[in-house]
Amino acid sequence: MLKLINIVDNKEMLAAETAEGIKSMLAALSLDGVEAIRCGERSPALCNEDIKGVHLIFWSDWVDFWRGNKKALLQKFGTMEAVESYYGCTAPEGLLDAFRADLAYAEEVGAEYVVFHVSDVSPEETLRYSRFHRDEEVIDASAEFLNLLFKGKEYPFALLLENLWWPGFTMTDPHMTERLLSKVEYQNTGIMLDTGHLFGAAPSCRDTGECIAFARRMIENHGSLVSYIKGMHLHGRATGNTVARLLQTAPALAPGFAERFQQAYEWVLQIDPHCPLTHPDVSRLVEQVAPGYLTLELAGSGLSCRRDAIEVQLRALQAK
Repeated sequence: MLKLINIVDNKEMLAAETAEGIKSMLAALSLDGVEAIRCGERSPALCNEDIKGVHLIFWSDWVDFWRGNKKALLQKFGTMEAVESYYGCTAPEGLLDAFRADLAYAEEVGAEYVVFHVSDVSPEETLRYSRFHRDEEVIDASAEFLNLLFKGKEYPFALLLENLWWPGFTMTDPHMTERLLSKVEYQNTGIMLDTGHLFGAAPSCRDTGECIAFARRMIENHGSLVSYIKGMHLHGRATGNTVARLLQTAPALAPGFAERFQQAYEWVLQIDPHCPLTHPDVSRLVEQVAPGYLTLELAGSGLSCRRDAIEVQLRALQAK
C-alpha cells in the first residue's frame, strides 16, 4: 500500500516549496508520493516521480450542461454568458477537452491512477439538501462522458471513480455501484473510496465512531464489489450536527449564481473539512478495504503548512 498526500500542482501555491524540500518531507514522514491536481502553471518544486496519482478537474454542477438542458441552465445561471463563464466553454465538447488536458498531464508525469468525481450538485441543492437529479441519471451521464473520454485509449493508469454524498455514486447502494462499474467501458477502472464523503452520506450519525461503523457496514454490504476499491481518500469527522445547524439557519438564496456558489462553497467547507480521521477504529477501516493507494486528503494548499495534520493522521493509523 502506497501512502500519499494530496497536493495542488500550481506554481504560486507551491512558491514556498522546493523539490528537495518536498522529497525530504515525504521521506521524513515515510510517504511514497503525492496525488496531484493540476491548476494553472506547473510548479518546478513537484517532480514527476513523486506524483503517483492525479485528481481530474471537476465541476460540481455539470449534468444539465452536458445534456444541453438550456431551461435548467437558465434557471440556475440566469444567462448563457454566466454558463460560459462557469464552464469556460460554450458546448459540452469543451468539458471533454478540459479532461483530455488533465489526462495528458497524468500521462506526462507517469501517474498510476486518475480520479473522477461521479456526482452532480447545484448550489441550490447544497444549501437546501434537495435533489434535482436521481443517482441513476448522474451515474449514466458520467458513464457516457467517460466512455467518450476514454474511447480508443489505453492509458498506463487506472481510472478510479470517487464517491460523494450528492446525487450520483455514493457507495451506499451496491446496485448503483454495480450499475456504474458495468456502464464504464474503460477496462482498468476501479473505485476511490473517500471516507469523509461516505460520512457525508450519513447525516444522522452525530459522532465519528458512528460514522466509521456506518462506513464499515456500507463496505461489507458491497460484498465482492469491494475488490474494485483500489484507493482511499482518508479524512473526515462526523458533521451531522453541523448539517442540522446549517439547515436550521439556512440563508436566503443569493440572486446570482456566483453568489449562490460562494454560499454553497462555504457550507461544504464546514460539512467536509478534510481534517485528520483520528478515531481509534481508523486503522480497522483501512485494513477492511486494504487499498493499493492511501491518500491522506487533508485541507491546505502546500505541504509544509499541513505537516502537523499529516503527522496526526499517521499516528492515528499506527495506533491499535
